Amino acid sequence: MCGIFGVIEKEKVIDKELFKESLLLLKHRGPDNQNADFINDKIGLGHVRLSILDLDERSNQPFEFNNTHLIFNGEIFNYIEIKKELETLGYNFVTTSDTEVVIKAFDYWGSECVKKFNGMWAFLIYLEDKNEIFVSRDRFGIKPLYYSFTDGSLILSSEIKSIINYNKVLRKPNKVAINSYLRESLGGQSEQTWFESVYRLMPAHNIIFKLKDSQLNISRYWNYPKEQLNIPYEEAIKKYKNIFKDAVRLRMRSDVPIGLTLSSGLDSMAIASSSLKYTSKNLESFTASFPNEKYDEFPVVERYIKNKKVNANRILTDYSNYVGSLNKLIYHLEAGHSSPAIVPLQSIMNNAKNKVTVLLEGQGADELLGGYTHTFIISYLLKLLKNFKFRSFIREIKLIGFRKLINSFVLFFRNNGGSKLKTFMRRIYGIEKVLIKKDLNELKKEQYYRNLNDLLLEQHKGGLVNLLHYGDSVSMMYSLESRLPFLDYRLVEFLFKLPFDYKYKLNKGKIIHRDAFKNDLPSEVVDNTNKIGFVSPIKEIISSKMVSDILLSETFFSRNIVNVNSFKNLYKRHINGDKDYSRFLYRLLSVELWYRMFIDENNSY
Repeated sequence: MCGIFGVIEKEKVIDKELFKESLLLLKHRGPDNQNADFINDKIGLGHVRLSILDLDERSNQPFEFNNTHLIFNGEIFNYIEIKKELETLGYNFVTTSDTEVVIKAFDYWGSECVKKFNGMWAFLIYLEDKNEIFVSRDRFGIKPLYYSFTDGSLILSSEIKSIINYNKVLRKPNKVAINSYLRESLGGQSEQTWFESVYRLMPAHNIIFKLKDSQLNISRYWNYPKEQLNIPYEEAIKKYKNIFKDAVRLRMRSDVPIGLTLSSGLDSMAIASSSLKYTSKNLESFTASFPNEKYDEFPVVERYIKNKKVNANRILTDYSNYVGSLNKLIYHLEAGHSSPAIVPLQSIMNNAKNKVTVLLEGQGADELLGGYTHTFIISYLLKLLKNFKFRSFIREIKLIGFRKLINSFVLFFRNNGGSKLKTFMRRIYGIEKVLIKKDLNELKKEQYYRNLNDLLLEQHKGGLVNLLHYGDSVSMMYSLESRLPFLDYRLVEFLFKLPFDYKYKLNKGKIIHRDAFKNDLPSEVVDNTNKIGFVSPIKEIISSKMVSDILLSETFFSRNIVNVNSFKNLYKRHINGDKDYSRFLYRLLSVELWYRMFIDENNSY
């Protein structure tokens, strides 16, 4: 896990001091080593290293082989298997790192090498002999990669801050992207960022940049499977569990201490159960705990780990300086995040950094296994009616309950309705008149509603990217590597080939996952369908003087984002308790903090 930065100039000579300064803005991603190589006066490659595999300096980057130069962020978890294959083909190795495997795999297979990789990555390769750049990002976008391509010059980085520091002209707000965030909470679903001419390379895409004619081509190298796999359910359970356990096994490869985030939920518990089989050492686990809330997950974790080789760390969250914490998060996110409950993960990472360098996490399970049951209810009911399964339809209605059914109807129409319906719903809620009606173009979200598996696909391709962006930013803030077994591409491909009913039925998601681990985990974990998110006193925080000083400031009003009088009335209603606008106000707060930090360059928190 590292950070990469590359500049390829067309006309100008690289400013080496500015390059090094921009590279060091990524130092939190790689505190162990920082290197800048200038291939010539127009090509600079920089790397900051967090040492995970082969801690020796021989694996520092940029890495060179056969006039080919590599800067690489991420991990290739099946690097040992690929290395053995390359050795049979005549390649010799001087390190034990996955970095050397990447560059020699590219040497032999070219761009096709990424199809062999099981892992997370964002890397750049410069081929001196061809005067050509090759760039790749992993299948699901676990590792970030941003770029700017202007006047034939290309700048790439793991984070935007290095790009806009090197070329300050790029420090301009993208009002279309910001508008989409305020209205729809959209973010990572598009190649657009909050900076006008800085883009993200989308997941499962490569770039080929030919320097001779400044020709840049972007192409997709992987896609979700379309074929269906018709196998008996019991056989599917066995195959699923074997793939999952192997995904965990591969992600246990490390030369530094490994831990895991652990909740009372099935996903992280399954990872814990599997990971203990692949280590002789005690694992450190980290759990967000909220003792004063109705449900605290830590007692369940304590019961599970009793007599197991796990050291449980109970993490409490301090909300006394929420704005300061949010400001720091926005610096690393370089945008706003959809959920205000983002501080607990920051607290977990801040504590974990003192004991481990690698963390296994359960991100990606809900989007893969139908964990967000409320998003499927209406579509599932319509499917039952379409297939004349009236008894099943009535049984589902009884299980769901009236209130959840009504909420699911609202969610269904919000997700499936066009822009006019969404505008109407914002008007009903009271926020449409607050936002100034300019820059009303919104980022388009791909939609796939041919069948229920397509709903899962929409979540996996759409909503997940925001969570991955958030997870990478927060972990790397504290120089930690986050590994995600549920995003092993073999697991994803297998599950998307299975019938939807193997994942969701009877108002319950993750069916195959529950059945696979019913003999390994307590019933209070396997049978629990309640989703317990991080607790956040956001309503009270938004009403605080610290936040009101920001949202009622002339600085905020000068952005020309809100109609001032309408906004003041809405904010007053929130503070008086007439209506809860916490999430909308939180998004406005995030936008203002972002403006102050990146546009005004005034970071006062």
